[in-house]
Amino acid sequence: EFVVYLQPKYNVNTSTIEGAEALVRWVRDGKVIPPAEFIHVFERNGFIVNMDMYVLEEVCRLQRKWLDMGMEPVPVSVNQSKSLVYSKDYVARLCEVIQKYKLLPQLIEVELLETIIHDNVTELVSIIKQLRLTGLLVCIDDFGSGYSSLNMLKDFEVDVLKIDREFLNNAEINERAKFVLAQIITLAKGLNMGVVTEGVETEKQAELLKKMNCDTA
Repeated sequence: EFVVYLQPKYNVNTSTIEGAEALVRWVRDGKVIPPAEFIHVFERNGFIVNMDMYVLEEVCRLQRKWLDMGMEPVPVSVNQSKSLVYSKDYVARLCEVIQKYKLLPQLIEVELLETIIHDNVTELVSIIKQLRLTGLLVCIDDFGSGYSSLNMLKDFEVDVLKIDREFLNNAEINERAKFVLAQIITLAKGLNMGVVTEGVETEKQAELLKKMNCDTA
């Protein structure tokens, strides 16, 4: 009953798709149940780990299908729950699935919600290092949604910073917010991170990000 959809990531300069994010929906009796109605339940009862691994498997299956059709797949990001990230043999479990489909690890981007980052900094630094050593891409998701700090950018060497959609919404109507968004983008790029801004739905928003030298929408 769980269906994986892909939300495209566009290069704001070329308007081409350069990646995607895997989103899961629960389709039951013809009704689509959004994640906000079930993810928090799965986090409490532990089923979220099964869900995360299922989404990864579905993404790998699709990418293998693209390759077998002679197409060139784009990297796809998958969300990772706190329970999975801190579980035993976490990195090995991810690699096992990816190797099962004979994929390059660079085709999978691991998204870590910033809310899990403050629990155990030392352990997470080690986990991120392991992920990147295997060739997997690592992304901090929803940066700016509530727990952000400059320490996070200082401590965690990741490949991508994904900026929460509220930053963009505020930047359209508030000059101070626009300045802050521009500085976050500049800072992340100065740390050799790719930058993705969420929630881009208009040409005006895309143009704003292009002026700020943001990579991806």
